Amino acid sequence: MMIKFGNTFPITLIRHGESECNRLTTVPSEERTDLEEDFYKKICKSHLYGGDPPLTKEGRDQASLLGEKLVPIFEETIESDSDSKIKIFSSDLERASQTAAISLKKVCDTLNLNFEKMISEIQYRSQLRATVKHGSGRFSGVDFGNLIKEIGLELYISSRSHFRHILVFCHVETIQDLVTHFSNLYKIVETPEIKIRVSNCGIVTFSLTAGMLTFERLEKSTVQFETMALKRFKPFFGIF
Repeated sequence: MMIKFGNTFPITLIRHGESECNRLTTVPSEERTDLEEDFYKKICKSHLYGGDPPLTKEGRDQASLLGEKLVPIFEETIESDSDSKIKIFSSDLERASQTAAISLKKVCDTLNLNFEKMISEIQYRSQLRATVKHGSGRFSGVDFGNLIKEIGLELYISSRSHFRHILVFCHVETIQDLVTHFSNLYKIVETPEIKIRVSNCGIVTFSLTAGMLTFERLEKSTVQFETMALKRFKPFFGIF
């Protein structure tokens, strides 16, 4: 499919809050309880391959604070004269869906919005799971490049339509893959390798505006370029 790149509304990628596996990876094995060690071996060491750890209390608190940061996005849409609105995507794994639910509950409580309606409209996508690149596990044999292209195309089309902002609750690996995917749609003289570092409940917002890919917001996140500190890339025509 040939696509001519044009202006889009912002796409915001959000990493989930701290999960039980995130927590346990910081605890030395000799300091874990028997239950924690069993959980770590069965779930954390294979959480990319099929485990689905929930958020910790810290992760739930992070998600609540995240909701406060998302309030201005919804306020802007509410105050807009247009009919456009926010479209929300989430990985179908628990740590991402919990982050979405908790943060959006905070948004709804603050702005007196209908939480049940908002939750019911979330688009859950398995393509947004943390990618497995070792040929085993839940997505064994799947071409991950195609998975990213599939969800990338859906995000792009949504951001070109009447949706004013796209929110995506996912994983640090997915954020890296999506940013790399979108940046690879752009041709520059010397293409830098982009490295994304995103802490729990970190935010990365970018858009395609006036033919340029622009990072608009980074919170608890950093973007590094291997060759130069570029922020914008010239577009070209290509296969999405």
